[in-house]
Amino acid sequence: MIYFVRASNGKGPIKIGTTRRLTVRLKQLEAQYKKSFSVLAVTDGGQKQERQFHIRFAHLRINKFHLCEWFNPEPDLIEFITSACRAWDGLDEIGPGPRKVSVVFDFSPKYRKWLQGFSKHLGFPRTLTIDRALRELAKRHGYAQSPERY
Repeated sequence: MIYFVRASNGKGPIKIGTTRRLTVRLKQLEAQYKKSFSVLAVTDGGQKQERQFHIRFAHLRINKFHLCEWFNPEPDLIEFITSACRAWDGLDEIGPGPRKVSVVFDFSPKYRKWLQGFSKHLGFPRTLTIDRALRELAKRHGYAQSPERY
């Protein structure tokens, strides 16, 4: 997916980028720039379409001598975002077609330590933490069948 993000305060340039996991990408940007970001909109596409947007809005680049992904928020870019893109609902990360979810249990020492810390943070034992995570995942994906039936 192609995303359009801007600092949460509504000031500064707009980033046009592409990712498969926007939630993760937002965290990366926030860590890199030490500020929070808001998703203005998203649209379908990959790197090819992203490059086309970069070319289309090249006159708005914040640094004309460096091919960066940050653009000044001028009316033509804002108009494009509001008219040709859609709000991000988080489901875009799953991708088109049937939703497939894989659960992989990593039993490495680092994972066990992470799971122990996460379980402690939640206040649940490890098995209950995994159970709650799987139930939440099932709920988010519209699977209403109760595990008690199995």
